[in-house]
Amino acid sequence: LPPQDTSQVTLYVVYFAFLGNNGSCGLHSNVSSMGGAASTTITTTFGMLVRNASLPTLRYMVMDTPIGEGYPHQSSNWSHQTFANESDMVIDEIGLNISINDTDISDSYSSQQDNNSEVLRRLADGVANISEIMSDTSEDISGRLEPNGTRNSRAGGDDKGAPNKADDDATESKNEHTVWIDDMAHSQHHSIPLWCAQTYFGQVAEGTNVLEVSAETALSPFSHFLVYTASSLVEQSTPGNHLIHDAQALVRNVNYVGMDLDLDELGGIVLWQPPLHTFRVEAYVVYLATSGAGKHRSLIGGDVPVNATDVAVPLDTPRETFTHFLVYTKSALVEQTTPASHLFFDEASGAENVTFIDEDLDLGEVGGILVWRDSGDVSEVTHYLVYFSQNDLGDNRLHISTSTLGTNSLTIPLNTALLSFTHFSVYAKSPLGEQTTPTSLRVIDTSASVSNLIFEDRDLDVGELGGLVVWTPPAKTSRVVGYHMYLAVGSFGMLRSPFGGEVLVGTNEGVLLADTRIASYTHITVYAKSVLEEQTTPAALRLSDT
Repeated sequence: LPPQDTSQVTLYVVYFAFLGNNGSCGLHSNVSSMGGAASTTITTTFGMLVRNASLPTLRYMVMDTPIGEGYPHQSSNWSHQTFANESDMVIDEIGLNISINDTDISDSYSSQQDNNSEVLRRLADGVANISEIMSDTSEDISGRLEPNGTRNSRAGGDDKGAPNKADDDATESKNEHTVWIDDMAHSQHHSIPLWCAQTYFGQVAEGTNVLEVSAETALSPFSHFLVYTASSLVEQSTPGNHLIHDAQALVRNVNYVGMDLDLDELGGIVLWQPPLHTFRVEAYVVYLATSGAGKHRSLIGGDVPVNATDVAVPLDTPRETFTHFLVYTKSALVEQTTPASHLFFDEASGAENVTFIDEDLDLGEVGGILVWRDSGDVSEVTHYLVYFSQNDLGDNRLHISTSTLGTNSLTIPLNTALLSFTHFSVYAKSPLGEQTTPTSLRVIDTSASVSNLIFEDRDLDVGELGGLVVWTPPAKTSRVVGYHMYLAVGSFGMLRSPFGGEVLVGTNEGVLLADTRIASYTHITVYAKSVLEEQTTPAALRLSDT
């Protein structure tokens, strides 16, 4: 909110900063002797020096006169450090060198930007004749850095206490500077926050009370925003401040339940637990990616509502080269940069080692038991679907039957017409759907009919038959266990009547007993028989009564 009186305000200037700890910014001074001089290195920002150009608030700089008993402070923790005639203060972020002597601050510098010269001259003007100003001021100046990082008890006369007059004279005769350093945390006179590493962020004209912070703005090491009012002449010394709450909303325990049973295809559910705090989260966004950091990512669906904790991955989603699922939280402003990730493993699940032996001995017909085994992780498999198809990819398929998981066989009824199909195709099915690529088996149609059927009638009575029936066995008899003979009407075995009993495989003839009445029969038929059943279509021979 703006101040009550804005009559002199022209700008609001915003900085990043962090709050000093125990009177220190952690910007320690390294003091070492080099060629008879001491060097103090201070990490700060150019903006800090400009803002603190007036002496009472100029902190972390080497004072050029000893501070005696009149120093207005009640702390018992004191120490001192003697410096040579010149001390180099190296401002780390912009590479400036400031030389301090008894009378002025010169602007000898090495700068990355030429226009820093004028600012340094103004700074020098503000702190010229430090000795004279120090003797006249009653301002309590604190927060000066202690170069060696130690505190010593104040005691009279020794090298750990306050210097006496003789010490002062000796110091002056050497033209050296003795610096008293106080730890601000022990001061009883100051409660002003110590703002460290102040870094310019932006500014707005008076009348505007909003400054947008862009997404992905780096925060470290800052903890606060500082807002200074500025007139046409100067920026205020004491800012308003705001503790930055760096919202973090990373989902937890990302998991993937794969239900697509094909290799190199994905489908299922990505699940996660919400962040511990979701008050800034408006949605979740889920991607496939080639790394846990989000490389080459591909969006899955759209924004997921904040009250949901899962998203469906469509069946048959190509895996390509993806290895991870990523879940990002999304605020009203932007999607987070660093996601939660899950490394997934893709494997095929379903049937393998499909086998089938055709026990139907007729050409163009099949019958027998189709058998398969589970393959891979079948935890998501619920059923197997069996089809006839015209190739191993399952094209032009015809559904035969469905089996539940655990029933890994299917009886194909005898006399099932093969038609134009060439394969059995077995598909696994999950709750999400049926797999795309089946496990297929080419059908081998077993045909085992006898041939060259011969019968010579030895019964000389009209209307009666008797004699020996002879045939040539099938080319392959591996599935044949025997033969059956019938008298029948027509070559297809209509109204048939058996005779002679079963003839075992290896025997290729049978006997029709004498005095068998021919009645209306017209043919002798012979059927090969498998372990399941005799064939449907016989070998046939027209009768001739002699």
